[in-house]
Amino acid sequence: MPLSSHIVQHLTGEMSWLCSDSERLIHRSLANLGLLKENNVEPDGHMMLDLETWGTGARAVIIEAAAVDFDPTGTLLGDIPVPADCFYTPVDPQSCMNLGMEVDADTIYWWLKQDDGLRGRILTSHNVMVNVAAFKFLDSLNEWIKSHRIKYVWSHGATFDIPILMEYYRRLRRKLPFDHHDCRDTRTLFAMTDIDPEKWKEVTRREKKHHPLHDAWAQARAVQYCVQQEAHETGSADNTSGPGAVGREPSGQDNRDGAPS
Repeated sequence: MPLSSHIVQHLTGEMSWLCSDSERLIHRSLANLGLLKENNVEPDGHMMLDLETWGTGARAVIIEAAAVDFDPTGTLLGDIPVPADCFYTPVDPQSCMNLGMEVDADTIYWWLKQDDGLRGRILTSHNVMVNVAAFKFLDSLNEWIKSHRIKYVWSHGATFDIPILMEYYRRLRRKLPFDHHDCRDTRTLFAMTDIDPEKWKEVTRREKKHHPLHDAWAQARAVQYCVQQEAHETGSADNTSGPGAVGREPSGQDNRDGAPS
């Protein structure tokens, strides 16, 4: 057996001992390179999806997309998105319109009313040389979902990000990389969790507003907080075994409109 094969066999033979973050990164890198044979390992990861668009309906033109790989029961995410756990890309609006997707005048007007920095980023800084076409966006997202072993897809509300993304897959005749049964809605979870308003401001903090990566990062942190808050209050870890499995009736609080969108 060639020396290189011996090395690969040694590296991939027994991986159950991996425990540190650096070791898990090596494990994932080997898998991405095709050097690690994982036996019947089913996807079980969670991702938070966030889109910036020029519309609000299911046929909205996407201009930016982001996703964050997170563990609802893990350590709360910090202030700054970690690149290794994130997906982000600008999307070419014209490629979306070529698919029959739509621009909404009210949404454009809303962007025009934002501050100079945000307005410039969304309306003038999109360069066709760096934006990716819609089909390439889906290809890249598929690869990221596969490499991160994503099963559950979260978004802030059930009627925006995920339905829009699904419409792109439908129009491009691509197979969805997730099952519709595994889609999760943050607003329902947030409304069913009792949270101190001041604590909520801390949990939903983010460096940049209306940036899909920073919004997704903050939304993922908020999900972590709610799931773990529920587990703490009930005193049972069973409530966190199922993704987004919050077992209480709504408490009568508002629907957390202050959460990132």
